[in-house]
Amino acid sequence: MLGFTLTLVCTLLASLVTCTGASDWNYHGNRGTHEWDTLFPGACGGKHQSPINIITKKTSYNSELNDFVFWHDPPKPGSKFNILNNGHAVQVNIFGPFFVANGGLPSAYSTAQFHFHWGHANHHGSEHYVNGRASPIELHVVNWDADKYETIADAMVKQQGLAVLGVMFEISERDNPVLTPIIEALDMIQDPDINMEVEIPATRMREFLPEDTSKYYRYNGSLTTPGCFESVIWTVFEDKQTISFRQLAKFRKVLQKKHRKHKPKRNRRHMKRGSAAALDEAGIKGNIAEELELEAALKRELELNTSPPDHHEHDPVGHAKIGETPTKFQLYDEEVPKQAQDESETKPTIGDHGDHGDHGDHADHEEEPTPEPEPRHHADHGSRHHQNNAGAEIEVDEIELIQEYLVNNFRPVQPLNGRTIERSFEFDEVRVRYQSGSSRSRDYNSYQNDYNAGNPLYISHIVILMSAILSVLTCL
Repeated sequence: MLGFTLTLVCTLLASLVTCTGASDWNYHGNRGTHEWDTLFPGACGGKHQSPINIITKKTSYNSELNDFVFWHDPPKPGSKFNILNNGHAVQVNIFGPFFVANGGLPSAYSTAQFHFHWGHANHHGSEHYVNGRASPIELHVVNWDADKYETIADAMVKQQGLAVLGVMFEISERDNPVLTPIIEALDMIQDPDINMEVEIPATRMREFLPEDTSKYYRYNGSLTTPGCFESVIWTVFEDKQTISFRQLAKFRKVLQKKHRKHKPKRNRRHMKRGSAAALDEAGIKGNIAEELELEAALKRELELNTSPPDHHEHDPVGHAKIGETPTKFQLYDEEVPKQAQDESETKPTIGDHGDHGDHGDHADHEEEPTPEPEPRHHADHGSRHHQNNAGAEIEVDEIELIQEYLVNNFRPVQPLNGRTIERSFEFDEVRVRYQSGSSRSRDYNSYQNDYNAGNPLYISHIVILMSAILSVLTCL
């Protein structure tokens, strides 16, 4: 446990304390997923990262993984959902008492938010793979251990402090009604630079999950965005939810944040890369009290789990080492960069798969073609004059703002590194649905035997066959 805590704390410090010249992270191009382990050293390069490719035949059955229980579902009066586009995903922040328990979880977990990851084509988009195949979109429901910790900020730095439910979607002909309020709100939050949250009706969380929540895979992993905290109990459901092609196309028209080829000087307090991502993932970005709580929680962990610093090797920058307390600990960087870096890297278009590998055989998939809209370009040509804090006028180079569609916002699968994947169901079970709508699971062989024994047509075939055999024997 101590080893995990030290590793996690140093992982977080690498994201929250280390200050380099690079700006925000992306899914493609420069600062894309293939660079996260270097942009966030010790964080996104950990040994227990997510997502993963679930090879079902290599999973093991655990009879103690029972079905989930959802509390205050339907929501209590006064509960609300706020939907926003954070530039990396469509996210719904939850306000109100929503809890999930059982399902092999050690405690009752409070639901903080849920968000979606999707691709530009139907054969990829989900973060998790099952037997080398992806789904077009995946839902993540982020929960934190409310029995042990006061806030999600405190839970994020503890082993098994978070529990995330992963739901794969498959395309259907009909719209999924539970997604209707979200789809309708996408037009209002299409541009993340507007920084708008839209309230939508609070809905039963159970409706976003598959019909059968008793069948799932379980492993220990991390958040799938920087800082990639390895404090997550992952649940990936076996059964899928549904989404229509029309609804999926609306997700694919959501925009990323604008990026520019030449940055002007900035004189403002800006958040460090890993910090912003962590707060986005937790659903607490902009909540000053929660941000300060996360900073305090990390500092407490350092004080509890590290030895006194060696004053002979003073680190003025504040880089954290095992056994050493950093000289700087902050979520924000107060220093103004002397010169903004050139961000003239080329971004992929909708049709570009980015830096993600193809982890399965997708060549035979038939799908409705997805239009490939051109990126939206916002150009501000010519030099502009601004005044600095001292009142002196400074000249800023030409700035070209480019905005593209938000697609392929998924991280490639990560190596297992010896981890085990458990499942809550046995492979010889099949779902038997009745016309009444109820369902039950039975052993396939026993079900087939019962069916054959009671099927009149099956019995008549046996009688005819026996009669034919007797006729042939009589002729002989």
